[in-house]
Amino acid sequence: MNMEFIDDNLARWLKPALIEEDADRLDYYRAVAVSAEGDMLGHELIAVLAAHGRLGPEARNWLAGHLAKQDDTFVTDGRDELLRRLAAVAVATAVSGRSDGVAALAGLAARSAAFAGLDAVIQELPSIADRRVAQMGRNVRSRVTAMAEPLSVTVGKQPTVKKPAEGEAVDPTQVAAAVTAQAQVIKKLIGALDEALPAAAGRQRSLDEEVEMLWWVIRESDESGKPWASQSGVERAVAAAAELAARTLVLPGPPSAGHLLRRLLANEATENATIADLAVEASKQGLAFGDCDAHVLLPVASCVRLRSEFGTATDEETWQNAVQNKLDVDPKRAASLAEGSEQVYRELQIARLLAQ
Repeated sequence: MNMEFIDDNLARWLKPALIEEDADRLDYYRAVAVSAEGDMLGHELIAVLAAHGRLGPEARNWLAGHLAKQDDTFVTDGRDELLRRLAAVAVATAVSGRSDGVAALAGLAARSAAFAGLDAVIQELPSIADRRVAQMGRNVRSRVTAMAEPLSVTVGKQPTVKKPAEGEAVDPTQVAAAVTAQAQVIKKLIGALDEALPAAAGRQRSLDEEVEMLWWVIRESDESGKPWASQSGVERAVAAAAELAARTLVLPGPPSAGHLLRRLLANEATENATIADLAVEASKQGLAFGDCDAHVLLPVASCVRLRSEFGTATDEETWQNAVQNKLDVDPKRAASLAEGSEQVYRELQIARLLAQ
């Protein structure tokens, strides 16, 4: 998916919410979406929620401000559906056109929304997020050749110092010229190294991450030495997600992450577990999701938090009702253990991005 795809589909995406549709007005709405995309930092989660039908006051005010920048006479009252669709276009634009933490966070959040059972207001948004998160994970790990081009230093002809005859003084002008020329060569070499070394370090980091993940997935026990085969499916799903997240050096994670988790889960990958099941196990394992507040786009982490606030050893119903009432997310919503494990891994990435 690219920016051309977004431009080609803008009219279709906005049509259900438009009162009057004309080329000039579409240009205006496209400008609004681009403006919102440029202001996405710090607004990623509210934008993704709005793009999935959950238009809160904060998102409404944020989008209204960008509408006013383009046309201060625009009235947003009664235009919630348009605001939701503009948010979706802004999210799609950010995910498609950027390769930074904003794009990674928005893409991961959009995938998390689908896991929580939210429907995107534009049909293609989940696939845009899926493809771009995978592509970003691949791009940040690409093994570029770091040393060839940056270290091409042109030295040029170097001045020489004529060896003086016996009893003759050295010409200081020749010495100064030679020293200056050598200093320039050294400066060029330092500049080339400054360019090459970060790329080489990044390449080595990606290689280290890959090797560590491959060794991890083929061994038969977790970090504590407990055999994976001795663990229940949900226990393994949560522990594997946490251990893979700890081995993820750059975000978003590699596109192979889901395959690695499925391989580790083996025959249990297709078994089902609810969001509540994952949360209970995450609580038992003491999984840390940072200081994130309870949020729809962090369903497992939110269940862990609300369970700690409202749950007791004999009462699992109260905290689950709190999840339903506060977040409008069904804690009994089920998914395969493979999907659940990938969601825990996803939420750990989101938590890291939010903390940056």
